[in-house]
Amino acid sequence: MSLSSGAVKRPITTLMFFIAVVIMGYISYTRLAIDQLPDITFPAVSINTMYKGAAPAEIEKLITEPIEKAVSTISNVKEVRSKSSEDISTVTVDFAWGTDIDQAANDVRDKIGQAKRFLPEGAEEPFLRKFDPGDQPILYMSLTGPQNPVFLREIADNQVRYQLEQVEGVAAVDIWGGLQREIHVELERVRLEAAGLSVDDVVRTLSQENLSLAGGHLEAGRTDYIVRPMGEFNNIKELEGIVLRSNHGKRVYLKDVATVKDAYKDTRTRTRVNRGQGVILAIRKQSGGNTVQVAEQVLAGLPAIRKDLGQGMVLDVMFNRADFITKSISQVKQTALLGGLIAVVIIFIFLFDIGSTLIIAVNIPIAILATFILLYNKEISLNWMSLGGLALGIGMLVDNSVVVLENIFRHRKTEENAREASIKGSNEVGMAIVASTLTTLCVFVPIIFVKGMVGIVFTEFALTIAFSLLASLFVALTLIPMLASRFKKRKTGGRQEWFLPVEEVYKKFLNRALGNKLLVIIVSVAILIGVTKTFIPRIGTELLPSVDEGMMYSFVEMPVGTRIGITDSVLNTMEETIVENVPEVRALFARSGLMWMGGGGTHSGFLWIKLAGRSERERPLKQVMDTLRRKFSLIPDAKIRLIERPSDVSRMLGRGRQQRVEIDVIGYDLKESEKLANKLIGTIQKVDDVAFARLNIDNNRPEMKIYIDRTKAGSMGFNASQIVNAVKTSVEGTVATRYREGGNEYDILVRLREEDRQRTEDLGHIFLTTPSGKRVALRNMATYKPDLGPVEINRRGQQRVITVQAGLSGDRDFGGVMTEIEGKVSKIEVPKGVSLKFAGEREEQKKANRYLLLAAVLAVMLVYMVMASLFESLINPFVIMLSIPFAIIGVVLILFLTHTNFSVPTYMGVIMLGGIVVNNGIVMVDYINRLRKSGMSLEEAVITGASRRLRPILITSFTTSLALLPMSLGLGEGAVMWSPLARVVLGGLLVGSLFTLFFVPTLYTSIEGLLLKRRARREARA
Repeated sequence: MSLSSGAVKRPITTLMFFIAVVIMGYISYTRLAIDQLPDITFPAVSINTMYKGAAPAEIEKLITEPIEKAVSTISNVKEVRSKSSEDISTVTVDFAWGTDIDQAANDVRDKIGQAKRFLPEGAEEPFLRKFDPGDQPILYMSLTGPQNPVFLREIADNQVRYQLEQVEGVAAVDIWGGLQREIHVELERVRLEAAGLSVDDVVRTLSQENLSLAGGHLEAGRTDYIVRPMGEFNNIKELEGIVLRSNHGKRVYLKDVATVKDAYKDTRTRTRVNRGQGVILAIRKQSGGNTVQVAEQVLAGLPAIRKDLGQGMVLDVMFNRADFITKSISQVKQTALLGGLIAVVIIFIFLFDIGSTLIIAVNIPIAILATFILLYNKEISLNWMSLGGLALGIGMLVDNSVVVLENIFRHRKTEENAREASIKGSNEVGMAIVASTLTTLCVFVPIIFVKGMVGIVFTEFALTIAFSLLASLFVALTLIPMLASRFKKRKTGGRQEWFLPVEEVYKKFLNRALGNKLLVIIVSVAILIGVTKTFIPRIGTELLPSVDEGMMYSFVEMPVGTRIGITDSVLNTMEETIVENVPEVRALFARSGLMWMGGGGTHSGFLWIKLAGRSERERPLKQVMDTLRRKFSLIPDAKIRLIERPSDVSRMLGRGRQQRVEIDVIGYDLKESEKLANKLIGTIQKVDDVAFARLNIDNNRPEMKIYIDRTKAGSMGFNASQIVNAVKTSVEGTVATRYREGGNEYDILVRLREEDRQRTEDLGHIFLTTPSGKRVALRNMATYKPDLGPVEINRRGQQRVITVQAGLSGDRDFGGVMTEIEGKVSKIEVPKGVSLKFAGEREEQKKANRYLLLAAVLAVMLVYMVMASLFESLINPFVIMLSIPFAIIGVVLILFLTHTNFSVPTYMGVIMLGGIVVNNGIVMVDYINRLRKSGMSLEEAVITGASRRLRPILITSFTTSLALLPMSLGLGEGAVMWSPLARVVLGGLLVGSLFTLFFVPTLYTSIEGLLLKRRARREARA
């Protein structure tokens, strides 16, 4: 007994089963998490190590290189990259996809443990962090008020952070800006010399005077006392009374040689929030948490947090990632709903029968709800990929039902009863719709061969479409026949037969085509060649479409060595420019002395700019950026780059890359590499629409290098470590101990007062004390001279790298610009020991294209195999598959007319199209073969079969393609990510269906006619 037969004969069982599916599907839907992207574990681990006061070259040699050597021996390491900048080393280990990142992180920890003994004494403990896209902040909040920056920071640190971290789902809260309290002991050099003391003496004494140790137990009488010697400082005044030296009854107190101040930590950064003082709180969710749910819980707790704040303090939300996610997901839902309605309307227009339309339309909600059950079971969230897959497949969900119902009612026109007509009609097309569904599904199988981020991100997209199509196939073979068997017999004539004249017109045109087979084939091929040759070169390429999230970054660079006050004034000017020219701005965050993700220096800074949502403003982000670029170009001495915030998918693909155009110049000799890099700058600047060409390195950072005379130092009893520490304490400062107050601890920093460390000659007056108590000036055992050094040193694969970076400012496509750049760069002579590599988006674009091309070839092969198995023929599948190239005509034309670039979503649409466009040919050829088996002649079977399948072919073509019309328009938040794919399927399917109706029958008749003649000749010879 067939599936359809069982469903028709047991209608109550069938009905109860689908009611259960609806109930479970709805429950599953309510429990699905909502996020922007699938839960992706990125195989990368970063190691951050702080070494305050160290220059980039020292950071590279003392910290970065030992860590790189240690971690590079770990298995499955794909690449080791690093950045050595002032005060900090960042080493990132990229592992091959599929690596167990938890085990990899443990391996990295083990290697760091072995490498720590090679790190300098003053270096902080290396901090390891797994790269998790879901670890990005989901909320940025600002705390502002009239209070001083120290107080704002303390409130944010000790009060607001604590309350936010209590919210379920919140993993951590990062705080940027404000000032942190610190106790400064500022030594006066002259008095220190007069007292015969050195800076090291002061540090040592303070650390010895601030102690609290367990004193053991004292048993006195019947009582057991815990002895607690209270050796810690009770207040700051106590520090001034510390005795540093006592000679013959004469005491030297700390207050005699130093000033103790309750101050704040020195910072070479300045922060502003919406042009005023404030603090930023970046809230991160727990791994695997629901972004929307966590954000809602945080927002729900804000009133209580605000209630506890002091007068005038304001806690505002600057950016909520959940807003964009909610809007974009809602937009996809709306387009899916609208697409479903369009599909239902099209069905009604063709069938002109409400009952039949409702029977078919019931497939859509049931298939979707059944898909939700599978998504919940597989722990797949509602995200761009999964929901996008549902929206794109919404029109295909009714295809099988249309074919089944139309064939059932064709049988109902005979004297058969309703039950037998339903069983016979569904069984007759059962194999055809199973095959057509399998051809659509098998195009997604090759995605498992697409490596890297592209394959991982689109896996959920493929699974969702696969689930929904399988569910729709099951509904078409069970529920549709059951409902049709309960339906009254359709009457012939009247409005239900309005389509008969259309069939007659089609028959006439098809007759003419069959009478001119060679002409039809030649004209079709000529159109294909003409369209592809004319328009494909005019279509641009890119990795991913640009998503307008309403956010941009502006990076500022002044001449290296510029004081932070000047850099900050430039940022202030930029903020004024934004406020005057961009009414759409909703939030501003400025930070001078630092780049967005660390690094930089006092000469650099950045602006984070948030605009209103796309639906709330008339101008797109690019137009706003063009306005600001023109205004910013008028600011003197400043190199200002303005880039839009890349989508999360783009950022993950770029692996930390900042600009769209990036070329790595690899070589240890920075001077040689820089010469070549400057040649590249001059070359790419000549390419149209290339903007902000620059190097990611600047070797003009002023440095004061101290050269130790080891012979002299050794003769006086000093080693390099003592000298380096003395210099560090005098200039940068050393934390001698910590002061405890109210449950909080604050660093006590010892260094020379500012007046004694402003001039280069002050370095020579730094004194050290020998073991015998003799004091020696630094100038007696070292020399010093100014020099220039790099701002930061980047490395990849344990080799130094200078990256040439540039952005795009015009309307040219990324691929076109890069092709021109590659052509010009290939003519540049590369010196020995240096190599070039195109990186970032271009590298990922080429990888994605290779993998997707492989996936497309495999998909076509699988489609052919499925059809060959269905028809038990090698010829029929070949005839049907020739409709695929003609679908490319529609793809090319719609991309050209809508100014859409070839990108990853576009290629995914082409792969999908390969499995969809053959479905009409399968249904048609399968029916023609049945008619021929029943005794019809070749041409009669072709004309009859093609005309009888005209209506279901047109219905399925129009429902599948036009249901994508809302999505193809690219309206709303994030819709631009899916619009290229929707356009490809829409244009390709409409044009492909037209060629299916004429080219496939013509070619089928030609080939089968030749085979019949050959068979007849063989029989005649026999």
